[in-house]
Amino acid sequence: MAELDRQGEGTRAAKSSGTHARKSTVSLGSGELYGEGAPHTTFGQDGSGASRFFPTFRYQAKAPASERPKIDGKGWPTVKPLALMRWLVRLVTPPGGTVLDPFTGSGTTLQAARNEGFDSIGIERDEFAYLLTCRRLGLPELVPAAVVDPVLVAIEGATTYDDLIAIYVEHKAAWNDERTAAAKDRRAAIEVAA
Repeated sequence: MAELDRQGEGTRAAKSSGTHARKSTVSLGSGELYGEGAPHTTFGQDGSGASRFFPTFRYQAKAPASERPKIDGKGWPTVKPLALMRWLVRLVTPPGGTVLDPFTGSGTTLQAARNEGFDSIGIERDEFAYLLTCRRLGLPELVPAAVVDPVLVAIEGATTYDDLIAIYVEHKAAWNDERTAAAKDRRAAIEVAA
């Protein structure tokens, strides 16, 4: 927190308030931060520093095994504690807001948003992480959208036999039976239309 305030020194907000050098004592926890008697730290809590957005520091141990979804004994390496993510979701999401998690992983943030009554959107490119998230949230494991073959799209868009020949010449190294069938169907449609 102090580092956030230090970085904010010299900014327009800090200069206009004229208070960026003043400090006030703020507790970083309830005495359980790193055991009893956790130290207190001072930082600019006068409204000019970035720490004004973070009302308290929250330490949270790693997620327990019960919060780590697994498939065939394999889990995700960076599962966050659900209590921490619920706190963060409440801290930064306005009432009625939607939580966007662009790196969903095992879905802890999405579960936290659900538990706190927020809508959420998760994005994940790793198929295994996607499956872990579906399991964690009790969602069906949807089949990903089919990948569209651009050559098949080009074949369907061909308007002449010469177009079909040009497509074949350009892509003959990767030509397959599916493309041959599509080209034959398209040729027949072109001949009927002529």
